[in-house]
Amino acid sequence: MCGICGFTNSGNEELLRRMTDTLKHRGPDGSGFYSAPGGSVQLGMRRLAVIDLHTGSQPIYNEDKTVVVVFNGEIYNFNNLRRDLESKGHIFATNTDTEVIVHAYEQYGEECVNHFAGMFALALWDTREEKLFIARDRMGIKPLFYSFKNGDLSFSSEINSLLENPEISREISLEALDSYLTFLYCPAPGTFYREIKHLAPGSMLVYRNRDKSINIRKYWQLNFEKTENHPEEYYIDRLDELLNKIIKEHLISDVSTGVFLSGGRDSSTIAAIAAKNSATPISTFSLGFSPPDDSFNELELSRGIAGFLKTNHSESVVDSQAAALVDTVTRSFGQPFADSSALLTYLISKLSREKMTVALTGIGGDELFCGYPRYRGMKLAHYLPGTGLPGWMVEAIPESYSSGNPLGRAKRFLRTMNMDEKSRYVSFVSYLNAEDRKNLFTPAFNALLDSREAAQPHGDYFGNSGSGALVDKILSVDLNTYLPDDLLLMADRMSMANSLELRVPFCDHRLVEFMAGVPAGLRMKGLGYKYLLKQLMKRYLPETLLNKRKQGFMVPMARWLSHELKPMVESFIRKKEFASYLDYAHIGRMWESHLGAKRNYSDQLWSFLALEAWKKTSGA
Repeated sequence: MCGICGFTNSGNEELLRRMTDTLKHRGPDGSGFYSAPGGSVQLGMRRLAVIDLHTGSQPIYNEDKTVVVVFNGEIYNFNNLRRDLESKGHIFATNTDTEVIVHAYEQYGEECVNHFAGMFALALWDTREEKLFIARDRMGIKPLFYSFKNGDLSFSSEINSLLENPEISREISLEALDSYLTFLYCPAPGTFYREIKHLAPGSMLVYRNRDKSINIRKYWQLNFEKTENHPEEYYIDRLDELLNKIIKEHLISDVSTGVFLSGGRDSSTIAAIAAKNSATPISTFSLGFSPPDDSFNELELSRGIAGFLKTNHSESVVDSQAAALVDTVTRSFGQPFADSSALLTYLISKLSREKMTVALTGIGGDELFCGYPRYRGMKLAHYLPGTGLPGWMVEAIPESYSSGNPLGRAKRFLRTMNMDEKSRYVSFVSYLNAEDRKNLFTPAFNALLDSREAAQPHGDYFGNSGSGALVDKILSVDLNTYLPDDLLLMADRMSMANSLELRVPFCDHRLVEFMAGVPAGLRMKGLGYKYLLKQLMKRYLPETLLNKRKQGFMVPMARWLSHELKPMVESFIRKKEFASYLDYAHIGRMWESHLGAKRNYSDQLWSFLALEAWKKTSGA
């Protein structure tokens, strides 16, 4: 695992070192640099040594040094690729997966990425064609940001590194501010900075030095076509076989490896299959909560799974002091980010890094196996169209600070009953609707946004999935928005902030393609969650453990805001630092409604605090 960066048409080595040093937390084990003759391209990297510890330093070259690459990630099928490339005459100088990239490029050109199974962001310079080839993995596990201005390209694994370049403006994107407050993250390809973009998952960018041009194209798109129909047991067997193959590959490392274990089906699946494929007991890591937040505590679940699998188990208890990490967390993202589970991801990464260099996590399981409440809500509403309650009656339902906020979820469901499917999905994933935005944003900000629809890309993915099945439409949106731009970006940032490599087996594209071909009725049977995964896990864990209720990786933010974090919210309202964009009178009403338990505004209020933290840590 590494951090990579670079730029074109400048011989500014001091800038390259500053950009690279900013990524030191991603790779504390060393650095590497490349400067093309004449300054046409500069490449930098920081290394976290995981495979081929002694000879795997970057940059890596081909035999005659006409191709050079810096690389962040892992190519899990590199051994098979290496054997194939060696049979075609390629000569390797190291045992690292990075070297496979330069030889695959020699053999297949830009299409080499179609041969890689893994998580990656890479930058490859072809000296003969004077071409910089940049690519990101299919699922968007590894990030890659870039700026193209006046014929010059800059790129990096992180925004903060790019901002070392004084040629890149710090002007914020008002569209991104709108999207951030609506979804709690900035959807790609936009970022919070107008001149910085996020390369979309499954995309490549080619810069040609001779005409100072760039071309961006998708090299992978998920196909939901169902070409086969088999008995249920066939799909369970195939899923079992595929997960064992993928997790076994994800365990390949020259350093210690562990598993994040929440006790839910996703992480328990990873732990159980990892334990099966490991010659020694695996290590697992869990977080819990103490009173008065013990309704969020699920350590009993993770202890039960760890005990059954005989893992080396470690755990830590979280309290409201974790929210003090908001500055640290926000600084790591380089832009506002308000998914509060980032606090937990940071803490469990910190706990794991005390003993491990690599960890596996169950991120992606909720998407592949239909595990979110919105999947059930969408399907239920599909069979109950037009049966909603009057709006005033829905809004009269009180909400709570309890785990999962069930009444709040019920209200969100009831608000969507008279919507079409696309609008209903957008409502489920939005934290501000049209009326909320009108009230929260100042008239001037609303005028600047004009009629912009923050959720337009979500609606497009929903409508253009190429499938008529509801679960396919939902998966199409989630795989292109929430998964890469929230969950995977969070996983990368919080683990890398602790110099931990985090691997995500459920996001292996081979598994995703297989699940996209499974009949919709098996992916979500009735109104139940994760049907296929449940059937598989009966082979690995006793039902007494599988059937215990799991609530998700959440923090008790609603209660924290009303108690320990109350001064932070009141300070935000008092300072009015974003008065050009936000109506503080309306925020005050939201705050009073939250304190009175009339409506749980914890997500929106936390987004304000994260926005304030970004301003403070960025110097904006």
